[in-house]
Amino acid sequence: MMHLNLKQPFAIVAATVAASTLSLLGSHAAQALSVSSGPLPTTPGVNLIDFNGLAPGTVPTNAATPIDLGDGVTLFDGVPGNRNTVTTTEFTPPVGSDGNYLKVRQTNATFSFEKPLTYFGLLWGSIDAENTIQFFNSSTTTSVSSYTGSSLASLLGFSLLPFSANLGADGTKYIEFALADIGADVDRVVLSTGFSPFEVDNVAYQAIPTPALLPGLLGMGIAALRKRKAKAVEG
Repeated sequence: MMHLNLKQPFAIVAATVAASTLSLLGSHAAQALSVSSGPLPTTPGVNLIDFNGLAPGTVPTNAATPIDLGDGVTLFDGVPGNRNTVTTTEFTPPVGSDGNYLKVRQTNATFSFEKPLTYFGLLWGSIDAENTIQFFNSSTTTSVSSYTGSSLASLLGFSLLPFSANLGADGTKYIEFALADIGADVDRVVLSTGFSPFEVDNVAYQAIPTPALLPGLLGMGIAALRKRKAKAVEG
């Protein structure tokens, strides 16, 4: 297996983590979606996979021999034998990509996570109608949530551009999914497409905190709140 270093471009403030944890415990609302021009997520405290630790031309194989991306995350081709699930700098990268990226074509790429997720985001280049993202949990064979490029464009209010106009900046979007809000323990994300390539970079994720961490996170948040209140009284 190959290892890819993950990077965390945003610091997590203790009070923010505690607030997010409280929101996670009590939230069962409809799934939240957001879109930005990228190239990085707008959500703080997430892990980022930029694919730059992989050699150009790396081809994920099947679930038995996945690429180890570190932190309990693996990547594999869900349909071995089909062509072109590769990590490379060939073809047209998503606008804002600073090196390697993942290209999926006529097959699918599966990200598997050791822990269920509260969040998933990706820099999506040249968005095509047939590009599809599906979310699963380990106990299901059917997706708990699924979107195509065209359905996301409709939901988020942007226009799909024809090839090759979508190869520019206007055809690249950073899409973010608040997975905690769909009420399922998502631990697998599948990207698939037909002939139109699905180009991805700067994949971001955030796992559900383990129960052992919750008291400490809540305590940190309470301490930060007390400190702010004390300063307010002094002022």
